[in-house]
Amino acid sequence: MAGVALHVIQAYHHPSVSSITLPQSRSRRPLSYNNIHHRLCMTSGKEKQGSLSSTTTINSNNTCPFSRTFPRFRIDLSNDRNEKKNASMMMMKKINVFGGGLDKMRVENAYKNKPGLQESLSAMSEIPVGSSSISEFLSPIKATALFWKYVADLEQQQTQQSDDNPQELVLALPGVRSIVARRLIEILEWYNANNAEFSSTTTPFANGKVTATLDDGISSTLPVITLTCARASGSSAIASTGALKSKATAIGIQKTDEDDDDDDDDNSVAIENRTKAWVKRVLVNLGVCPFTKSTTKSGQGLGDLGVPVARIAYSHSTANKTELAKLLADAWFEIYEMLEAGPSGKGGVSSILLSAPEFDDDFALWAGPVFSMLEACVSAANAESQVGVVCFHPMYATPDGKSWGGFGQMHSVPRLRGWLDEQDGALSSELTDDEVAAGGAWQRRTPHAVINVLRAEQLAIAEGQRQTGSLYTENIRKLVGKVVGIGSSKLAEDLERERSML
Repeated sequence: MAGVALHVIQAYHHPSVSSITLPQSRSRRPLSYNNIHHRLCMTSGKEKQGSLSSTTTINSNNTCPFSRTFPRFRIDLSNDRNEKKNASMMMMKKINVFGGGLDKMRVENAYKNKPGLQESLSAMSEIPVGSSSISEFLSPIKATALFWKYVADLEQQQTQQSDDNPQELVLALPGVRSIVARRLIEILEWYNANNAEFSSTTTPFANGKVTATLDDGISSTLPVITLTCARASGSSAIASTGALKSKATAIGIQKTDEDDDDDDDDNSVAIENRTKAWVKRVLVNLGVCPFTKSTTKSGQGLGDLGVPVARIAYSHSTANKTELAKLLADAWFEIYEMLEAGPSGKGGVSSILLSAPEFDDDFALWAGPVFSMLEACVSAANAESQVGVVCFHPMYATPDGKSWGGFGQMHSVPRLRGWLDEQDGALSSELTDDEVAAGGAWQRRTPHAVINVLRAEQLAIAEGQRQTGSLYTENIRKLVGKVVGIGSSKLAEDLERERSML
């Protein structure tokens, strides 16, 4: 018998959520790429859509180690143009978790035959929510984090089972529009359909395959997702690295196991120190990012424009290359916590640097499927106006211009060349295309694979304060210029030294 749990998550109030009435049919749209393509000093690419086909070779090599043709990905997400929105109903309706709210009772009645449902609902009163007994609504961003957290947890549970019975979990998302839940499921479906093509170094669904179905007929303010995981054929129970228990606990979700934080402390410190060493060397000392003046805070020089100096949040994920759901959950919990902390004050956070060391040897997987799914989640959560996400990696390669580099990537070699021609013809004439590519790549080569998250509103302000072409020209001159440039050999030595720090 499959084990089932229902999670009606206690949440914080989000003022923009709306209730909806679904039409009989729905249309689908290509993924809407994040409009925020600019980091404070390193922008992503030109907007263009792509697709993943069976002929795509993600691990194709380029003769230049600093540039590559990026595969083209496309994740189709449902279009919500025809969905009716009723914000006033959503804002007025509160779910009394402890007393048994109307939506909770509807879910309880609908799923009363599911083993474990009653116990799960009763246990909700044990979840600490401060002094309030009213569960306010989930934000789409928190819902995104929870969705991937429970997908990851289900994969973990399946690896620890001694039999092949499918594991099932019912996840209720109070106050979240059904379109958000539907899009998250579509991203999971895309992952399931294309997993085998992602990397030659991973085994598809090594931990089991999670599928999801949406029940939005009970309540427009309480969509219910049923997640089911079946072990991959021929696989056996294995030890798992664990899911996101500490992060889940931080936002009011009960732990299901004891954390192994002590065992991970030394490794966490080493990972953070490596990333900080890179920030100091490249962003601060070389001035590659004009608005980062220390390893602990960023946003300097923008105070007159209303951008406060705030903390850089360093974190890392232990997810491996078969645990993309766990990686996404880590990233979205960090994003949620950054937005909850606010942009200023004692606890304010300006940006996130989330390292994922298990992906260090697979740039194609990192820059392709991982960032395509990150982008799709930004769109699913309607978070384009809140966050921008940027890609860093030890093997970073600049897009060669033969295809769009994708979400969060460096400008292409032709774009960089064009800026060099405009800003410094002499410098441009002395550099080959491979050297221009190196000048772009060294701005993104970090000790570990890194997801960099920044606040969209701050990015827009910072972007208006700099001349993009001039900045990139100056950065390329510092890094690979013939006269004053550091050169790729020395840059490689410096990076390797950071990667070996204990």
